[in-house]
Amino acid sequence: MDSSPHPLKLLLKPKRERIRPEDVGLPPRRPGTPGPKQPGLSQSQIDKVLKRAHKTYNRFENGRLDNPPEDFLAALGRLLRLTQDEYALMWVHGRGHQPTVPMAPDEGMTVPSHWQRVVDGQREMAYVTDLAWNVEYSNAPFADMFLNRKVPENTAKWMLLTSEARETLTCWETIWAPSVCAQLRAASTEHPYSEQLKEIAEAVIADPVAGPIYEDPDLVSRAPDGGIRPFRHPLKGPGTVELAAAMPFATPGARLIVVTFIPDEP
Repeated sequence: MDSSPHPLKLLLKPKRERIRPEDVGLPPRRPGTPGPKQPGLSQSQIDKVLKRAHKTYNRFENGRLDNPPEDFLAALGRLLRLTQDEYALMWVHGRGHQPTVPMAPDEGMTVPSHWQRVVDGQREMAYVTDLAWNVEYSNAPFADMFLNRKVPENTAKWMLLTSEARETLTCWETIWAPSVCAQLRAASTEHPYSEQLKEIAEAVIADPVAGPIYEDPDLVSRAPDGGIRPFRHPLKGPGTVELAAAMPFATPGARLIVVTFIPDEP
């Protein structure tokens, strides 16, 4: 029989040992208290802080708590001050999949500033969005594709609700809009806590042109990575674009998109 510690214990025990009881509103351990000396929070203290039944955390840390509640995992992640990678790992070991609820309400809405340097280093059009498709960072070639070089605040709203996009994104109704609608629908389902995604989806549904496309039950969501689509560049004329997509690990739901424009042959 394997007697090695469960992966959750290896991950979480050092984290709780770094947190003093008084840091989370509990009285400090009194000198002379019976029992073994242990640093940081005990398992029973975590139960107390999270308002869980006795030995709930003990069972979880030792891999004996089947299907732990989502709110328990989110609260535990905050209590133990897990990084995003640690939080995801805890979900994988505890529930068998990536997180379906954020550790914090604003998770996915803050992209580290070093991503501006990443997009500035791209020769092609490049931008970074947060979970709700707000443009956090972009480069000069990306600005060139918009009228008056005014980068939109939100790419979903621009692509689906503006007349400018319906001119720039060639074959908008048959190629671009179905793809973007499917991705937006999938994002709204994946992140039901995002009020902004919900508001964008409602605005798209209310639009007389985009709404029927969004509500088409046969839409299939495909990641933009590798997509090749027709495009009319305001400065360079007609052509196609090739899309490359990546996700910043520190910000769940955020995306880096690089758009390579290939002009049509004369």
